[in-house]
Amino acid sequence: MHTPTKPTPRFCSIPAKPNPVPIMTNVVAYRSIYFNCSEYPCPTEFVTIEVNDLLKALIDKMALWDWDIEATKTQATTTLFWEEFQQAKQLEFNLPLPSDRRLSSFRKSVMKDEFLAPELVQLSLTIGASSKTITRLFKAETGMSYQDWRQQWRLFKAIELLCEERQVSDVAHCLMFSSDSAFIAFFKKQTGQTPLSFMKHRTLL
Repeated sequence: MHTPTKPTPRFCSIPAKPNPVPIMTNVVAYRSIYFNCSEYPCPTEFVTIEVNDLLKALIDKMALWDWDIEATKTQATTTLFWEEFQQAKQLEFNLPLPSDRRLSSFRKSVMKDEFLAPELVQLSLTIGASSKTITRLFKAETGMSYQDWRQQWRLFKAIELLCEERQVSDVAHCLMFSSDSAFIAFFKKQTGQTPLSFMKHRTLL
């Protein structure tokens, strides 16, 4: 499990299997703590939560424990950690993928660095399924329509590109917005701030 410590603390719970490799963009400070999921109520999926002062203090303390520390010395702190974890506000930073075999080529393309989420009509032509079928599959397997999924993907990609200090106009063009102002309006609607404000503070409101 990892928690970024600047500028706004977030805690990411990462399942042990499959073995993911966290990739960090730009300079970050973080703490890592590890749990045996057979002994603790670890989430089975990726979970991101807000970190309050108490939870941050607990994480900072636990991250410095020796590997062979006695369990009796950690029980109280660990119990309090999980109590705070369960009560913390969850943040939605996950983008689920459909598992239907008809979308297997789409899933593979998503993993490529050069991937750009196509419009629904283009995706329909690419995989040979109707727009209605694609919408139905996405809704059933991800909980959102393809159009909503694509908007969420564009938001995450925009955040990634802005963290790389790309110009707002470049990001708007890369993500196929009709204009810079259309992208700015989209980003502000989704995050509550403009792209420039996000680049300045490097945190989501």
